[in-house]
Amino acid sequence: MKSKCQKSLLQLSAICNTVLGASRDAIRCFHLAMVTSYMQYACAAWFGIASATDLATLDSIQACGARLACGLPATTNTHDSLLEANLASVSETAKYLTYKTFLLSTLRGGSRADNVTRCFPPSSEIGKLHTEITEAYRPVEPLTDAPSLNPRIRIRPWTLQAVTKEMADSVKKRASDETIAHRHPADYELWTDGSYVAETSSVAGAALLFANGIESYTAVSVCGKGRSSLRSECLALHAGLHRVIADRTLHRGQRLLVASDSQSLLTALRCHTARTTNSTFTECVEMLNGLADRGVKICLQFVFGHCGVSRNELADVASNAAHGCSTRYPLWHKDALSIARGKIATEASKKLEARESHCRRVVGLRPTKSKHLTGVRLLDCLASQARTNWSPYWGDLHRTMNPSPPKACRFCSNPPTSSSVAPPIAQSRKRGRTTDAVECPECSIVLASRSSGVGHLRATHGYPHQEALRLLRSAPPAPPGDRTGPHKCLYCPRMFRFVPTVNRHVVEKHRDEARIRRARPAAQPATSPTPSGPCHLCSFTSRTKAGLTSHLLRTHNFDRRLPKRHRSNDCEESVEHLLFHCPRFSALRIKHAIRPPGDPDQWFERRIPEFLVDALQLLDDPSDCRTGELPSVTASLKKSSAEARVLSCAKFIFYNCKPFIRTAANVVASLIGCASRSLKKRARD
Repeated sequence: MKSKCQKSLLQLSAICNTVLGASRDAIRCFHLAMVTSYMQYACAAWFGIASATDLATLDSIQACGARLACGLPATTNTHDSLLEANLASVSETAKYLTYKTFLLSTLRGGSRADNVTRCFPPSSEIGKLHTEITEAYRPVEPLTDAPSLNPRIRIRPWTLQAVTKEMADSVKKRASDETIAHRHPADYELWTDGSYVAETSSVAGAALLFANGIESYTAVSVCGKGRSSLRSECLALHAGLHRVIADRTLHRGQRLLVASDSQSLLTALRCHTARTTNSTFTECVEMLNGLADRGVKICLQFVFGHCGVSRNELADVASNAAHGCSTRYPLWHKDALSIARGKIATEASKKLEARESHCRRVVGLRPTKSKHLTGVRLLDCLASQARTNWSPYWGDLHRTMNPSPPKACRFCSNPPTSSSVAPPIAQSRKRGRTTDAVECPECSIVLASRSSGVGHLRATHGYPHQEALRLLRSAPPAPPGDRTGPHKCLYCPRMFRFVPTVNRHVVEKHRDEARIRRARPAAQPATSPTPSGPCHLCSFTSRTKAGLTSHLLRTHNFDRRLPKRHRSNDCEESVEHLLFHCPRFSALRIKHAIRPPGDPDQWFERRIPEFLVDALQLLDDPSDCRTGELPSVTASLKKSSAEARVLSCAKFIFYNCKPFIRTAANVVASLIGCASRSLKKRARD
């Protein structure tokens, strides 16, 4: 069995590519038909006596198919893989099938009952499960002892003047209206209708009570869990009769008409089938008998539904609206197999809760269903990898496959350089102290401080304040020496003892010559020709990074600054870190509306895989490639492009080409993406 299942999984892996493969549901259906059927529909008794090792082996085969369907790595946790593919483990299925075989063999009796009793004694696991289920049931009354329906109650046949359900709605409506109006005049009319939703196993019923033919009515709606439309009809009849008895409006000699569009309900009442003691159906019979014993004339009449009968349509609308309401009325007992399935699933969930993993921490034991899929294979695979936190693109698995990257987050620790290179900035000196003596760049006079040097440039050489400040702010300090010695005028041979005297002389005698600037202009701060800080949420543009940060915090209430205690070398590169904590992806969180952690529904939404595609740059589009691409992502894209080339060539040969003899040359040509001349000529034809 194991070798046959592995061979089927090898065939199934041909369509499970994470980019170009089939959808998860399609692969899951193939897996159920090709692999699970061999294990699930084998001898159920063998599962009952199978060892834990054999069941674990079958569970691993089931998990392998689940990983192929969801695009998960081969080392993903077994139970997380089954939850992602919405597949039950083989151990759960085996226990359920074993109990089903035990129950059917016990009911059949004879030698088969003796065999299963010896195989599964009361002390075994199956025997304990059967004991727990049978204790929940009360003894069933024999058919001979069951109370019969009062003969005063009339149940009309469900053929109205030879009208059948295949006839037109107008004919059925006219026949139903005439039957109710002329043949059965009643003091009170009780119209019931049930509704059953198979997807949620929800049953709901509604009963409308009309008194003395008045159009005003009283509606009673109830809801519960059930597995058939008959139970919903019984629930509606039970609620209506309960209201009639509680109102105490019917007396001896009055007439009650019960109209229903359920043939199964009227058949069950007429044939008087067996039922359990406390079921809804039994209580309906007891209430009808109680009303008949009080002298009320009761008639149950069938009417056609969904054909325009006014009061039946009102009851149908009320029953459909009753889903989600609460009820205090007792419902039908569950069957033994349904109880067994629920108990086995509960026991398995308790075992799973003991095994803590990322998937069970963020979404619990909630399986991934078809409504959670996006329809894009790559996005669905990334979503499954995000929920399990096991992907070749981030986290522990990425570090295992690529040992060179450090353990710290690659995005926080060493972000890639931007593609737009800023213009080169001249290397400037460190800003000096204001008390340092500096040399004038125009006349080489040593000034006592930088502030006095700025005043000298403004008064003597005519510099603006900002230009003078820029020249002397980072100028080197003047060398130590005698600063009280004689100072020679730069424009004439005269000598002066003090610097202020030289300044007054230059301003009085050489004013025009001193205004000619000879010093090298100060380096201007590098500015980009275009604004460098556009806001991705609005049309605001800032020329500085600080201005953009202030705008985001003030306008959009978004703080993109690093956390106070954030240390890039200690970040764990997990999917939670990338989604909620990594400071490099703060803008992407706003773009994709990522909510704070703690919301399980968010992990099943489309925004998570789209965020990861933008963050990891996984799209196979040359226009989307940016600098700093991850090595693992690049390798996966090359592999995906090669697989896409092979698959497209195969599709081209299959759909567009005429039959030809496959040779070794044609096979090699199809694999490397080229074709021979004869193949090209055949394609042109």
